[in-house]
Amino acid sequence: MTSNFKPLVVSFASNVVNETEGYCEITTSADPRITKVRLYEETVAHVKEQHAANFPPQFPADFPSIVEAVGNAIREPSRIEPSYKNSVVYVDENSTNRRGHPLRVPVKIIEGTSSGLIKTFFFASTEDDKDD
Repeated sequence: MTSNFKPLVVSFASNVVNETEGYCEITTSADPRITKVRLYEETVAHVKEQHAANFPPQFPADFPSIVEAVGNAIREPSRIEPSYKNSVVYVDENSTNRRGHPLRVPVKIIEGTSSGLIKTFFFASTEDDKDD
């Protein structure tokens, strides 16, 4: 008997998954302003399609270990950097690409809540802010 069940890619980032809306919720205490961060399947798909050059072919953006690294960056970042327009960037120095650039996860803080929304994720050094 075969199953039609296909686990959501985002389930690798968290145990709290909303299959209907296609997101997972990552609990964090790294920044006192944000206690829960959502990662949507469409965000992972966007990163895979639009930023494929940032990820080696053997580890695409929707690869389970990459998605899990995003969850880890939110839960236990090396540091959190301010960004623009009510956003912050979670930086994980323990997850790097082949050039040693850390994983960076920009999160928009949802005004009036203690929640955030992952906008994208990529590897970049703080000097060049991109991986070329």
